[in-house]
Amino acid sequence: MRARFVLLVLVAAILLAGCATQETKQATPTPTPTTPQKTTWVWATLDPGGYGYRVIVGILDTVKADLPNVEFLVKPYSSTTAAIKGFCKGEADGTYIADLGFKELYTFTGAFKDFKPEVKQMPVQSFGPIRWKLSC
Repeated sequence: MRARFVLLVLVAAILLAGCATQETKQATPTPTPTTPQKTTWVWATLDPGGYGYRVIVGILDTVKADLPNVEFLVKPYSSTTAAIKGFCKGEADGTYIADLGFKELYTFTGAFKDFKPEVKQMPVQSFGPIRWKLSC
C-alpha cells in the first residue's frame, strides 16, 4: 500500500512539475484597423480653357465619390500633344489621344519626331489607363 502511495505522490509531483514549467501562451494582440493610403491618379489634358479639360474634370468629379481612397489630379498642358508627351514620359497616369494622333505617336513622326528616347509608357485606345493602382 505504501508503494502505491509513493507512486501516486511521485506521479502527481511529476505532473505538477510539468505544469509549472510549461510556457504560458502570449495573448494575440487585436489587430487595429488601418486607414488605406490614398492613391494619387494624375490625368494629363489640355489647358483649363479647353473642352478636354472640362470633360475630364466632369468625369472625375462623378467617379471620385465612389473611390474615396483615390485623389484625382488634372494636370493641364499647353496643348493636347504636350499632354500626350507628358503621359508618355510618365508624368501622368492617364490621357486622351484621338485616332489621328496614334499614327504619329506610334510611328514617331510629325509632332512626335525624335521623341522615342523620352518614352517610358505608351497610351492605348481606351478610356481608362492601363495601369490601375487604385485601392478601393
